[in-house]
Amino acid sequence: MPVRAGNIFSVLYLWTVIIGGVVLLVRLFPAVDLDFSVELAVLILVAMAAEWLVVSFPHGQLSAGYVITFGAFLVYGPAGAAWVNALGTLFGQGIANRGNPVRTTLFNAAQSVPAVYGAYLAYLFCGGTPHPGEMLTLANVLPLLAFSAAYFALNNLLVTLYLLPKRGLSFNTWRTALRWDASTYLFLIPLGFLVAALYRSAGFTGAFLVLLLGLIVQFFVRRFVMVEENNRELRLLYTVAQGLGTSPDLDELLRLILREVRRLVPYDTAAVYLWSEERHLFVPVVLEGAGAGELHDIVWERDEGIVGWAARNREPRLVTDLRQEPELQRQTGLSRFMRSLVLLPLVFGNEMLGVFVIGDKRPGVYDEKSLGLLKIIGGQMAAAADNRRLNRRLKKVAGRDYLTGLPNREQFFNQLEAELVENERRDRPLAVILLDIDGLYDLNRRFGYAVGDTVLVQVARALEEWLPAGGMAARYGGDEFALLLPDTGEIRAAQRAERLQRLLGRISVGAKELKERVRLSVSTGFATAPLDGATADALLARAEDHLYRSAGREVPEFRPAGGHTTSV
Repeated sequence: MPVRAGNIFSVLYLWTVIIGGVVLLVRLFPAVDLDFSVELAVLILVAMAAEWLVVSFPHGQLSAGYVITFGAFLVYGPAGAAWVNALGTLFGQGIANRGNPVRTTLFNAAQSVPAVYGAYLAYLFCGGTPHPGEMLTLANVLPLLAFSAAYFALNNLLVTLYLLPKRGLSFNTWRTALRWDASTYLFLIPLGFLVAALYRSAGFTGAFLVLLLGLIVQFFVRRFVMVEENNRELRLLYTVAQGLGTSPDLDELLRLILREVRRLVPYDTAAVYLWSEERHLFVPVVLEGAGAGELHDIVWERDEGIVGWAARNREPRLVTDLRQEPELQRQTGLSRFMRSLVLLPLVFGNEMLGVFVIGDKRPGVYDEKSLGLLKIIGGQMAAAADNRRLNRRLKKVAGRDYLTGLPNREQFFNQLEAELVENERRDRPLAVILLDIDGLYDLNRRFGYAVGDTVLVQVARALEEWLPAGGMAARYGGDEFALLLPDTGEIRAAQRAERLQRLLGRISVGAKELKERVRLSVSTGFATAPLDGATADALLARAEDHLYRSAGREVPEFRPAGGHTTSV
């Protein structure tokens, strides 16, 4: 219901201003001195050029438009100023449309008329003379300043009310825009006085040359700003591309990207979520800005929150005001305390790798240009994320034993070191069990390596099935395996080592050529942290010592087809 009421207000206000501006313009037309129609037509053309050459900054615009309005008021009175301003805006924005709909162009042209006329009433209230030819006097300075202040206030008020249903009212944004416009007016008012003074002393040609000079300056400022903005974008893209080639750490690279992005696209909070193949969740990898602390420990399932929404839709989304987007406002995450958002799914090939989100508490901060730049950055983020994903997969493959598929010794060692750090932080025990297949060398010598390989694979599968949750089994050496068991103290480690010996002792492997079966036996040794050591080297050394000192080392038994048992 509030959204519907806001839309009704917006439509009523829009057409009230447009119709009121047209009516007032018609009523002012008799006061226009048509003897100066050529000069007024030239001023309209100059006003159009000022609209075409407007210079946009993050917090406002630079235009010579008010010089023309103020100069026309001093020379031709309020009627001439209103007509020049309205037609210059209408034709200027209508031809050089900057993405505005027709209704916005009509509104901008129409609202200038009551702004001029209201400013004229303020001018008269302060004692200003109603005769254009007599306005440029020292005694008239205060009323003319009142005209400028009233035009400034009315113009900003009318535009703010027009934007209110779309963007809401952000005091900080409004204050920044007012400060920017006020500083622009302070620069343009003296130029307006100069235009009127030259018109009185040198005629229209002198005034026109000043306006033309102003347009030339505006043109070069516009070119400079555009070139500088393009250079900043290129520097950003170069920095990101350089980071892709030189930074091996993805988190560090993403942090660099977010810092550089902030130079061009302001944000209150930015976050990069990547899909974790291990946890099956979107995990925050890098967070920047005021809201980083609130989001640090929050993860998302694939269809959960605003991150899941972006991943599900797989298309970039620009949100100028979340209060106008009820579907997104219901989602959890940044949408709870931001007004402006850009959502960029990080897709590489057909793989959904993550989501890049930036947000600001002010409405209307981002536009299509911001989205275009961020899409390029998002593409590079996706490429970097894909590189890390592939590197992790390669490392995972490289860290596996090719025969059994279990992690190899190096990967086991790295995992053990990581678990020891975590265990020290949480003050919990950890056990390492080493086991050795007795007589594997003799098996290989008697029956061939194919049988020995079969034994290793069967032991690996048995260990994987037996392994408790959170544990790790690895191939430690030729005939040795290693197990990592978190939350396991000395007594439980001894019990599990015995169970392993019984479990693996039930495995038998056939040797078809000799019609014999091999029944295994294994030896074990274990160590626990922190009792037997606090480092990976110390624990493994202790476990190896127990393994090689274990008594009763056996050789495998062979059962021929006849039934009696023989030994190697």
